[in-house]
Amino acid sequence: MIKVQKTQNIASIEKYYEVLDEWQRKDCDLLLPKQLHNWRMGGKAALVQFIITWAKRFPLGRLITHVQDSSDADTQLQRLCDEDHGLVGVMMASDIVTIAGDASLKASAYRFAERRIARMIDFSVPEKSKNAVRGPAILLLCADNTTKAHLPSFYYQNPRLKKQVRSVHDFEELAKRILYHCLSFASNLRRDEFPESYKRSVGKILRELFKNTDDWAKTDHTERRLIRSVRGVIARSYVKEGPQPVDLFKDAEGSTALEAYLRHKELREAVLRPSFFELSIFDSGPGLALRWLGRPLGPDERIEDEYTAVMACLHKHGTSSAHTHRGIGLHSVMRTLSERKGFLKIRTGRLSVYRDFVSDPYVGQEEEVSDGEKEKSTTYMLDWHSKTSRLNTMPRAEGTLVTMFIPLTASRVSNE
Repeated sequence: MIKVQKTQNIASIEKYYEVLDEWQRKDCDLLLPKQLHNWRMGGKAALVQFIITWAKRFPLGRLITHVQDSSDADTQLQRLCDEDHGLVGVMMASDIVTIAGDASLKASAYRFAERRIARMIDFSVPEKSKNAVRGPAILLLCADNTTKAHLPSFYYQNPRLKKQVRSVHDFEELAKRILYHCLSFASNLRRDEFPESYKRSVGKILRELFKNTDDWAKTDHTERRLIRSVRGVIARSYVKEGPQPVDLFKDAEGSTALEAYLRHKELREAVLRPSFFELSIFDSGPGLALRWLGRPLGPDERIEDEYTAVMACLHKHGTSSAHTHRGIGLHSVMRTLSERKGFLKIRTGRLSVYRDFVSDPYVGQEEEVSDGEKEKSTTYMLDWHSKTSRLNTMPRAEGTLVTMFIPLTASRVSNE
């Protein structure tokens, strides 16, 4: 059994992948904390992807709860499903059992999980959105093995539109609700500090990435429907919420690329007066490289080839779908993040790559790569550990996780 601790960030979650790779048995159970004591920058989204990876790697793995006796399980199961990581665990695990592992709680757990997802439906209604989520963080989850897989925040509800992803304008309105909710917990920021262009930028990013998850997250690389699949959005503001300052460097501990980003002079105000917005989009699909190549990656596959496949998804007019070339991939996302002095991290397959748009602005379709040469039609990112183009082979992660950090400080986002 793998036991996850209460405090997590990006660096600490990576250690659990190593445990999965070393696990010799065919089954592996997972024990999650009742709640995260202090989830740090990127920590919750990274934990969600790890849970997805565990569930797909060990399809018979059970989620161990802290329930001692199945006759008194309701309170514990409700608390578990009220936690974002617990909800994803319930939706992805083959079974949910007592701490002794001697009784299944799956039926009851699903009941509470569906109630939690049902509350998320209210987030699409402005006057009800405050009651749909709790605290300064937001999870909006689409669980495809439930009757509530198409949240109205993301999908048209008109039957004639066949659950189509909403328009860019609708996602801009969604982004505004997300930002306003997160800012309602900030003591040092006001809604009127943010220009409409900032909200539009977040909306465009959110729509582009969610549309991609809708295209690739529900099936495997052969277009076969997955038995269990989830995709969703995690958002949170990191702001000064009280007299004690938020220690962002502690949040980023062990992640040298993120630490370096936070030390930029251009971000000094946002760090000293903590003001960052985190937006993560995740899915349990096959991952970018597998979807692009249309085949599994062999054990001897070069990491450089996997990187090339992932970067192909980021090109203008690129897509991870083998049957369509609609859309513009993540090109517009990178352009927008560059304008907003943001930070982008992608974890998929054996790759963990990032782009710091303060030190490395996005130029466009023809970019200057690190060795000073021009490489046509290349959108590049750097390795998370080497901080260069030299790639490290990471333990394989399932699905795709895209995490962005965007400064909220008004003076930095008012570049109309």
